[in-house]
Amino acid sequence: MEGRVSDAGTEGRVSPPRRIVWNTVFSAFSELSMLFTAAFFFLAANRLGKDVWGQFNTAMGFTGLFAMLILFGFSYSITKVIVRRPRDAGIYVSNALWLQAGLTVLTLGLCYGAALVFREKYTLPFRLLLLVVFAAESLKSWTLTLRAAVKALGGFHHDTVAMNAERVVLLVIGGGLLIGGRGVFAAAWIFAASRLISFVWLFFAVRRLCPGGYSRPSVNVSASLLSESWIYVAQSALWRVYDYIDTVLVSLLTVGFGPAGVYGVARKILESLWLVPNVLTEATYPEIAGRTLVSKDLVRTLLGRAIRYLTAAAFAVALGTVLMAGTVMGWFGPEYREGGVALAVLGLAVVPAYLRYLFGNTLIAVNLQTREIAASAARSVFNIAVNIILIRRYGIIGAAAATAATDVFIVCLYWRILEKAGFVVRSQLAVLGKPFAALTLMAPVYWLMNGAHPVVQCAVLLPLYAVLITAFGLFHRNELEWFRKSLAGKAGKLFRIGKK
Repeated sequence: MEGRVSDAGTEGRVSPPRRIVWNTVFSAFSELSMLFTAAFFFLAANRLGKDVWGQFNTAMGFTGLFAMLILFGFSYSITKVIVRRPRDAGIYVSNALWLQAGLTVLTLGLCYGAALVFREKYTLPFRLLLLVVFAAESLKSWTLTLRAAVKALGGFHHDTVAMNAERVVLLVIGGGLLIGGRGVFAAAWIFAASRLISFVWLFFAVRRLCPGGYSRPSVNVSASLLSESWIYVAQSALWRVYDYIDTVLVSLLTVGFGPAGVYGVARKILESLWLVPNVLTEATYPEIAGRTLVSKDLVRTLLGRAIRYLTAAAFAVALGTVLMAGTVMGWFGPEYREGGVALAVLGLAVVPAYLRYLFGNTLIAVNLQTREIAASAARSVFNIAVNIILIRRYGIIGAAAATAATDVFIVCLYWRILEKAGFVVRSQLAVLGKPFAALTLMAPVYWLMNGAHPVVQCAVLLPLYAVLITAFGLFHRNELEWFRKSLAGKAGKLFRIGKK
């Protein structure tokens, strides 16, 4: 089978509901480990100070703009190949890794060369830090390909182990180095080393799961993979521009690295809130890709349920973020309190950001990636223009406002594309009204609690929000009962196995 792609035709796949539930559970345990990464960044910001942390954060943003060339969209094309032709998994994954090795060398030159263009701001010490962070970003790109493969092969538990191991090591060792005053370079090196751990684990996990294991590089397979993946390069590039351009522009358009450090904390907090869409998207993407070949109705049903769940969670997270913004920023140190308003503004982006995750990945799963790329191109132009205008005038608050405005912009475009293609219907949009109505009814309670500590406000308002959206019928009783039975059935099975 070496160097040869299977002639077997593609087949649609529809997993049973219980499998989707447990894939989601394992995905949740993987993404929950992001809390360890968030804790590491908390220590980095607190111990390094806003100027040095600003350099570290800028290095991550700058290298992130280029790392998309290493990723090359292989994680998306690999998933589609495996769910449709599982026997070709080893061939495609091994060739993807070899291609990424070559792309890493090319990208390193481009990244460092671009840093030299801004050498007045990005001096030699910063560029050396950039090289270490680039190593970490390269490993992340390789690992994303392996994560996609292992999940498409049904090995969600391997992904859970790998990501938890990576992030625990990062927090324990990296955090210890920061507390011991070892500085930014020590933190950057352990950042790269921790990602090597997850890469190694997933490399061997994929080898065990692939029928026939890995294969040698093949020109024909590599050409086929590049042909299937090239369209995702543009998509990945446009997504990376959105994710990192605001941080880079803040570093270039403001004095010193301090503003980039403060904004970096607010931005990292926002990214940690993407846990829920990450979990749901990673669990549903392979299913949507498989169901597309079976029935559009099946895709629409799954997507409609995901919209309801994400919307309910997004409004709650947005509410908590706005209420706690100033308090949370103060936890990082007095010098970060100025970023409280910026974080509150970023909190307004939570709802459209959650839907953006879901809709963007859905467009790729249902083979509408060309339309997704066109929408993302419009988003990038909009985002860069708005960032430049607002950062020059309002600093980091302007960058936060640009993020929120861009998310609203792209969600509207994504929805229109999916609606025209028949994967969503206008009635599903009405689900947004129920959480909004709940927040409206909560306004008098918030007014009565004006002046109370934000933690107390959250402790009262968030449970009230949950009660109201349940009363409005956002969650169906049969769905909750179904999940309870699925969970109880799986637990009972594990208990019986344990007794044997």
